[in-house]
Amino acid sequence: MNPLIELKNITFHAHHKTILDIPHFQIQAGEFLGIMGPNGAGKSTLLKVLSFLTRGTSGEIVYRGQLIPRGNAPLDLRRKFSIALQQSLLLDGTVYHNITIGLTLRKTPKNEIKEKVAQWMELFGISHLAKKNALHLSGGEAQRVNLARAMIVEPEILFLDDPFQP
Repeated sequence: MNPLIELKNITFHAHHKTILDIPHFQIQAGEFLGIMGPNGAGKSTLLKVLSFLTRGTSGEIVYRGQLIPRGNAPLDLRRKFSIALQQSLLLDGTVYHNITIGLTLRKTPKNEIKEKVAQWMELFGISHLAKKNALHLSGGEAQRVNLARAMIVEPEILFLDDPFQP
């Protein structure tokens, strides 16, 4: 069985340091995978490379058997992935707006957006925050908004980078 996503000889260098040096790494469809290591080991960088937020210095990424060209991954591929970073990078606007952004960019019909947002806000217990400015949330509230925003687009692959760590 072909892996869902595979890294081959991925390196990432920054500030004259090697952050990643991964000869081979793969994720199978349906697999839940946890990556553990000390601070500074490159865990967050690995997730950013896997989700195409950061480009590796060298190496190859293969998705469902197809080599992804160096540079920017195609938009339709990037939309199959979602990431919730350790720091909730929320937009200046309401909680509702922050959760809808992925669906809005995908041109999802407004009635479907409204329905999905209501469902995810209910699941995360944040319905009462819909009209609150996202930049004025507590750490826990911001994390729940961050997770709802990542999950509402129903990604094929969901990357979680310490999403429960304030």
